[in-house]
Amino acid sequence: MDIIQNLNLINASELLLIAICCYVLTSGIKKTRIKNAYMPFISMAVGILIGVIVALAYHDVNIVKAGIAGFLVGGWTSGLFTGIKGAFGGYEVDNKTSNSKSSGPVEVSTPKYDTKINTRRN
Repeated sequence: MDIIQNLNLINASELLLIAICCYVLTSGIKKTRIKNAYMPFISMAVGILIGVIVALAYHDVNIVKAGIAGFLVGGWTSGLFTGIKGAFGGYEVDNKTSNSKSSGPVEVSTPKYDTKINTRRN
């Protein structure tokens, strides 16, 4: 966030307000059925929208700078989800592929293909 302040886009209070609003709205959107692959883009769009709204609320004359700051904060908050979730153990580890009794290498078998359905074309 110091980078955004050093770019002299917005002041600290506007930056904090954009970050909180963007985090709350993006976490609410994340609870829907939208794929996680789209969340950084959605977070950046929400950041731009919130940045413009905050600039208008603070009677800032340069709305473009606030939109750019919102874009950067939106990208920052999308990465923040992954960091917080990983730090608090939110990711489940699936160990179904490995055998818990042996500590040796995992055996890999070739897939079985049905030649009537799956044909290789050269």
